Amino acid sequence: MNRDDFISIDAIRFGLNGLEKNLRFFITLIIIVSVLYNIPVLIIKYYLKFQTLDSTPRSQDLFVGLVMLFVFLIVYFVVELGLLRIALKFKDNKEVEFKDLFKEYHLLPRYLLANLYILSDPHAPLLSYNFPQHAFGQGVI
Repeated sequence: MNRDDFISIDAIRFGLNGLEKNLRFFITLIIIVSVLYNIPVLIIKYYLKFQTLDSTPRSQDLFVGLVMLFVFLIVYFVVELGLLRIALKFKDNKEVEFKDLFKEYHLLPRYLLANLYILSDPHAPLLSYNFPQHAFGQGVI
């Protein structure tokens, strides 16, 4: 895609028109996603509320924390894939349903491997750190 072909005002107008037409869907989607993202945190807070006051860590606490972290990451990645699917369907002017938020769970292993690959790249932090300089033509530090 040539940079001259992309007109940002058209993209903003497209997004605002889509939001205007589907405002109820987006508000409901925000509520569903925020509840899904906060359920593991609420469970951990509830679990830790009934722990001993001497704050000695137990192996059981560590195990529960790791299991909840794993569950949270799985829920987060599945919802993230669903949000990507919903965004792509809106871009293509296709009908979107709330079921689309969970339809992409079968891509989870590939998505996890891709995230691990990106995180294991030793140059990834440097690329994200230097991005503003590259984007605005200031060169590399």
